[in-house]
Amino acid sequence: MATGLDTTNQNLDIIDHRLSSMKSRLLSKSSSIQSDIWNTNTDLVRLHGSVRSVDRDVANFKWKIDAILETVNKDVMGLQWRIDIILAAAVLGFVFGVMVLCAMEEATNKREHQKTEKKAAAEDEAPSKNRQVIDSNP
Repeated sequence: MATGLDTTNQNLDIIDHRLSSMKSRLLSKSSSIQSDIWNTNTDLVRLHGSVRSVDRDVANFKWKIDAILETVNKDVMGLQWRIDIILAAAVLGFVFGVMVLCAMEEATNKREHQKTEKKAAAEDEAPSKNRQVIDSNP
């Protein structure tokens, strides 16, 4: 009878050990999840701050545009098509500016690429000239 009780106790010890091990792993994973949640909350707080900043900037921009539109409306006295032309010109100016900046960047990249190609060509030619000189000398 003692052997049956010993076996049962051993089995209970094994089960207890496994449960303890599982509990440790769960606590570790729980800690990791809590850390991830904390980091996510921190990121959300930062994002919320950024969104508020953008909202503020948009409100300021909207206020400036509203002031411009009010001035234009007073000057134009109801000629809405002029306001549309001014806004379209502003958008076109912005688009043109972006296009100019892109073209300047592309030109810079081409110049750098050409310099790199010239340098590589010069380096490729220099060793071959040295080899010809060495080969021609007996």
